[in-house]
Amino acid sequence: MKEEKTLDRDDLNVAQRFVCHIGPVISALKGITEELELDFDDDDSTLKINEFQKWLESEVERHQSTLDRVPSPGIGQPHDLIPAAVARVEKLKNEIFLHDWAVENLAKIHCTNVELLMHKGFSLFEINGILPDEGIHYTPHFDELRVLKPELEKIEAFIAGDGEDFSLLDGTKLACFVQAPEFAE
Repeated sequence: MKEEKTLDRDDLNVAQRFVCHIGPVISALKGITEELELDFDDDDSTLKINEFQKWLESEVERHQSTLDRVPSPGIGQPHDLIPAAVARVEKLKNEIFLHDWAVENLAKIHCTNVELLMHKGFSLFEINGILPDEGIHYTPHFDELRVLKPELEKIEAFIAGDGEDFSLLDGTKLACFVQAPEFAE
């Protein structure tokens, strides 16, 4: 039986960055193949784009599985839940920061591209036709933020209430650690 490699901080950082930054690339590739109005029957461009997209998706899955292997804090007693909640809050804050940072950088890149094209004499109408729709790059980040921020708020409220209101953990990754009422002692 092959022993699994022990994860270190570098492995986790690489995995987290890959998952965070390649999501918009996959989304853009999906947009390209979905929105192309040209007929590529005589060309294998669409096939190559789809193959590349599938490869990227498999790499994201591989890196996500690395992130999923991070051991959760051992939670056997209710008092163990507070440190786990604090650790989850820090992880959520980091993920939210990365998504916000990615959105900010995407906006800067788009503005820079618009300015470059304007300096080359293109009108805003022409630039809108040249540059891809901004939304396809932002959507994966906004989708993640819509999930992460409410979870962060719930867990922070749980911690602020001294870990007594377990219903606040419903819909969070910590919910699986809370005993169902019929199994509680």
